[in-house]
Amino acid sequence: MNPKLIAIVATLTLCGAATAFAGIGEELSLAQTQSLLAYRFGGRGEAGIAQGKMYLQHVINCLVGPGGEGYDLKQPELPPGRGGRAQVPAPMDPCAADKTNKGALNDAASPAQKQKVQAALALAKTAMTLTENDKLTETATALADALGEAKEAK
Repeated sequence: MNPKLIAIVATLTLCGAATAFAGIGEELSLAQTQSLLAYRFGGRGEAGIAQGKMYLQHVINCLVGPGGEGYDLKQPELPPGRGGRAQVPAPMDPCAADKTNKGALNDAASPAQKQKVQAALALAKTAMTLTENDKLTETATALADALGEAKEAK
């Protein structure tokens, strides 16, 4: 695994355990975690592509918020997992814990941050069209980086 991704995952784990985010901080942190899950699962053949896209939809949901363009709570049909067992999809709105969830696009603190969120959203939508494992994992990694930049934007 990429050392940069290990550092991101470790940071997200520590931040998530110690801090209760609100608004855009929570939305971007959750979206970044979901993009890393897309990276993790995206390299695992056809089933991995389906799971990776499920996590990418979670990213889109966190970025646009309920009612936003591309927001979708439809549970995906996942192919059988290891040993032919049925896979249960994760809840489709990981940002639901934030009761004020309007989506990171609506919660952006500045025009510069909104622009970075829009760039990340465009990348997530592009990733949803990919059908190759390597390209999906590469794009999910770039998405995690883009979301990190959005969090840091002033």
